Amino acid sequence: MLETFFDTINTQDFCDTGFIEILSVQQRKGQGHLNIALRLQMAILSVPGVEMTEYWRLDLEQVQANSISWGYTQQINLLQEHCLLLCYQQPIKSVVIPNPLEEAEANCLLGRLYCIHQGRVGTWMPFKISKDQLLRGGNVIAQAPETLILDYQVILDDMGIDYSAYISALPQWYDRNRGWVEENKDFQILTFDSSYVIAADISAKCFSTRYGSAEN
Repeated sequence: MLETFFDTINTQDFCDTGFIEILSVQQRKGQGHLNIALRLQMAILSVPGVEMTEYWRLDLEQVQANSISWGYTQQINLLQEHCLLLCYQQPIKSVVIPNPLEEAEANCLLGRLYCIHQGRVGTWMPFKISKDQLLRGGNVIAQAPETLILDYQVILDDMGIDYSAYISALPQWYDRNRGWVEENKDFQILTFDSSYVIAADISAKCFSTRYGSAEN
């Protein structure tokens, strides 16, 4: 019924008047399974004064990571492409700047790297490069999925800054039967505004649907 759930929240009625409340989140430790209970509510625009309320449970299997804030949301997306999925699909690369940078150069580089970081991943991945790192030199300044590091390398090349980049980890994910597995795997990500869950399989079940007066 996952398709039905998304068909419902993609209706004009929900887009104009609806909201979802995250009621509970339950995770079985060590089993990679997570349940999310939701209340969905929206007005039925074709019948003035009438609202629909539904209660849903989302079941997620092989959960790899999650960060969920309880409360209300108007936007839920299920995606196969997202920056948080990159670490399961491609190697992690590291970048080292061996020589200290002058302050003006460090400021310029930091600003350009921050801009390209925001353009690629927004706030989903924290920007961890500091000015002190660039002024000291000789350290790893960044570790990230290959796609993001390649963006960084474009800036470093353009500014003529010496650096080295290398693969520091292969993509890996956790399987409760096999443990940590070093191989590419296509997961899905369910996002609720800034909350998210990364999982292999996601299903949905509606437990209750009722219609009532919008005044109640």
